[in-house]
Amino acid sequence: MNNFCSNCGNKLEQNEIFCHNCGKQNNLNVQNNKIPGNGVSIAGMILGIIALSWYLISINVFIDFIKFIYNPSHMSFNQFMGFLYIMVYTTTSLVISLVGLPLSIVGCVKHKSAKNITGIILNSLALIASIAITIIIQSH
Repeated sequence: MNNFCSNCGNKLEQNEIFCHNCGKQNNLNVQNNKIPGNGVSIAGMILGIIALSWYLISINVFIDFIKFIYNPSHMSFNQFMGFLYIMVYTTTSLVISLVGLPLSIVGCVKHKSAKNITGIILNSLALIASIAITIIIQSH
């Protein structure tokens, strides 16, 4: 199927992105040249950002929990709620990163890009950190 340049009317081949006559970009062919796995890559990267954000939010409360571990003589209601808060945020971060990491890996297999690598790194960091906090909390 041949297209024509919208600027000069020159006949374009099917996969031509630019007109050889006037140099204008052919938008029809640009739309057909989508990057494979781009949606999966973006989803994996966004989930990595969310997972790491959820984890970082719980760090402040986790520090208070560590202080409680070394002085467990009294646990106030606020400390107990902080413990629950840590567990909810850590578990949420864990689940989100367990979904985001495979998406980023699938996107990377289809097309290596900075989005895929960033998604893999963010999801891996959130996964490792969430598992570490969960192990520390469960061991005390």
